[in-house]
Amino acid sequence: MKRFLIGSFALALFLYIVALTSCTALSRHTSEPYDRDPEAAGQIERAAADWCAERGYPGSKPTLPFRFDACSWWIDRFGDADWRHCCQEHDYAYWCGGSAEDRERADDQLASCVASETNLVYGWLMRSGVRVGGHPAVPLYFRWGFGHEYAGCYPEAAASSQSAP
Repeated sequence: MKRFLIGSFALALFLYIVALTSCTALSRHTSEPYDRDPEAAGQIERAAADWCAERGYPGSKPTLPFRFDACSWWIDRFGDADWRHCCQEHDYAYWCGGSAEDRERADDQLASCVASETNLVYGWLMRSGVRVGGHPAVPLYFRWGFGHEYAGCYPEAAASSQSAP
C-alpha cells in the first residue's frame, strides 16, 4: 500500500508539472549567462537562427523565439564534466524541427556528444530521455519543433493530414 501511495504521488506530481508547462514556450532564457546578459542572449538566438538557415530550415523557419535552458529537466554538468554545449546544439535542432529522421539524427548526435564528455551509459540515458520527452506529440516547451506552434506531430504528418479529404 505504501508503494502504491508513493507511486501515485510521484505520478500526480509529474502530471501536475506537465500540465503547468504544457503547450507553453519559455518566455526567457534560464541558463547562465543568457538569463542575465542581453548581449549573450542575442548571440545564442542569432546562432540558433543561423544553425537553422545553414540547414535550409528543415521544419520551416521557426516563428517562436529561441530560448535556452541548457539540458531541459536534466543535469548539464557534474564535477569537471560539462555537456551544456551538447544540449545547446541539440536545442538548435529541436527549435528548428523537421522530419522524424532529422530528430533521430539530432538525438544520436546528442548521445555521442554527451558520451564524449562523460561515458557511453550517460550518453545513452540522455538519448533515451529525449526520445520519450521530446516527441512532437508531448506538449512541453522543449518538444521537437518548439520554434513552431504546437502541432502534435512531425511536419510531414501535419502536411499529409491537411491534404487528406
